[in-house]
Amino acid sequence: MTIRSFAPGALASQRTSDMFVSMRRELDSLHRQLATGLKSETFGGLGFERRSSLDVRGKMAMLDGYNQAIDGASVRMKLMIQVTERLDALGRETRSGLLASGFDVAANGTGRNLAEQRMREALDHLNKEVNGRYMFAGRSTEAAPVESYERIMDGDAIAGQAGLRSVIAERASAELGVDGLGRLSTAVQAPVAPATSPYTMQITGNGPGFPFGFELVSTSATGLGITGGAAAGSPEQVGLTVNAVPAENDTVSVVLRDKDGATYTIQLTARTNVATGERGVFQIGADQNATVNGPNGLRAAIETAIRDKATGVLKPRAEILAAEEFFAGTSVAPPARVAFAPPRVTASVQPGDTARVAGDLSNLGFQLMGTSTDTSALIGTTFTPAAAGPPAAAEYVDFQLTGVPADGDTVVLQLQDHAGTPRTITLTARTTPTGPNDFQIGGTAAATVGGANGLVAALTRTLATSAETLSPAEATAMDATGTRPTLLWYKGDDATTPSARDTAILRIDQSQVVGTGARANEPAIRSFLAQIGLLSQATFANTDAERERYQSLSSRVADKLAPPLDQPRLEVIAAEFQTAMAAMDGAKERHRTASSLLQDTLDGVEQASTEETAATMLNLQTRLQASYQTTSMLSQLSLVNYL
Repeated sequence: MTIRSFAPGALASQRTSDMFVSMRRELDSLHRQLATGLKSETFGGLGFERRSSLDVRGKMAMLDGYNQAIDGASVRMKLMIQVTERLDALGRETRSGLLASGFDVAANGTGRNLAEQRMREALDHLNKEVNGRYMFAGRSTEAAPVESYERIMDGDAIAGQAGLRSVIAERASAELGVDGLGRLSTAVQAPVAPATSPYTMQITGNGPGFPFGFELVSTSATGLGITGGAAAGSPEQVGLTVNAVPAENDTVSVVLRDKDGATYTIQLTARTNVATGERGVFQIGADQNATVNGPNGLRAAIETAIRDKATGVLKPRAEILAAEEFFAGTSVAPPARVAFAPPRVTASVQPGDTARVAGDLSNLGFQLMGTSTDTSALIGTTFTPAAAGPPAAAEYVDFQLTGVPADGDTVVLQLQDHAGTPRTITLTARTTPTGPNDFQIGGTAAATVGGANGLVAALTRTLATSAETLSPAEATAMDATGTRPTLLWYKGDDATTPSARDTAILRIDQSQVVGTGARANEPAIRSFLAQIGLLSQATFANTDAERERYQSLSSRVADKLAPPLDQPRLEVIAAEFQTAMAAMDGAKERHRTASSLLQDTLDGVEQASTEETAATMLNLQTRLQASYQTTSMLSQLSLVNYL
């Protein structure tokens, strides 16, 4: 530190110098304020007002963040509104076309092609993305959420996954049954000799718990020759008893009910002369037997009428159910499918170390045809054919073990299915089974027959596997466990929570959020896709039954495309998007107004007034100039000049 020597006037001189420096700094600051328009380049230079500046800037940054989020979501929301409105328009166009058009085979082909194009367009809309974000994928926004039209319709043959066509076809087949009678069966009970009357035609159902086909309600007749009655028994059964040859124009009626509870009445009129293929009539025969069993008799006419009615009303119902079940499938809840048909033959343990495979007297599933001689000497085989009775008895095959078979010995079972296709099952005895057609050799003959992996267990397992090749028309149940692989058309986020809108929550204000998410598998969207997809593959033949099917299908689909107000609707989804968009626009306008007010406040804190700054600077320049001149004059002052 330097210690200056004291001299008279040194302190005053130092103070004058400091004053000049301070005024010069103040002048420089005013020049900067005039150039930048800011009071200070740092928050510290604002003094106590820096708190207000920081607070206002923080609020403005928050509002700007909200606005940026709203701007980013607005484009997406506008496109989502357009997509849902277009899907709704496609549904309305399809419905109008169905209600306006009649049954025409050629025109129906055109309608099918139009439905396909609408389906393809809808899938393209649902796979739209904005800035790499797929709009209808829930939280899985990085990949397209919907499969292609070809994969949806035809499935994946390599992966063994069925598509919509197969699912619809098998459900319709299960509904109609192998003979097209809507899972009903008919039989004629003839009088027991020496009686010659009456002949009773019986129709048998499957009970209310059976998932497919018709239920029976009642039969009735006019005239004195035929009588009917209400359904009775379990499963239910109705009859038409022909006590005498009916008169011309006598009628018989059969009332059926589908699984939705709708009833249908089949009425036939007795005629002396009936042309081949004529509907709604049956031929009066020479006697009761001919009236019932003749080629155009009562039984043939009723079966034809039931087939036509099944095609006309059961098939479209099944097609719509199958389409809706297909599109309702998720990774957690696979689509419901027609279960594999039962083999209709069962394996059981019988006394004497015997495994028995027995039929069930039905014409469905497998029928036992016998066994080959390609077996061990220790395995005796016996085939017993069915007995007509009374009492009737089913066919069966016995495999009796007289000892423990050797490794490699075989058991051969011969079957045929309803279509007459032969099947052969060969099981091999193994000490250590390795394949699906092996059975385990036990320590005794009894253990070999009835063990956990013995002959009966192997027969049961193999028969069930073989039954997977049977027609869906023989199925007796639905399966919702995913046993039958089905293509999942929707690949996006399909969690049950959160809701579709909440998969993309957008905060637009401090305490206000809106849902901007969507899933392509929302109920309203998937119902729309189910109807359009069904129409895009539906074909019709030029028959009266197919005409009724077309009318029934068109009516049902039209109703599905315009659901009641309390059901999921596409227009409701569009309205939800529009509500969110309105909330976003309102919030953005509020933020714009608030930002303007906050900017005014910030300007008052940070901005320097040009007029005030110029006036202050002019005043300071005047003072500084006067001080310079005074100092200059004093610096030239001397005793000589003073004198």
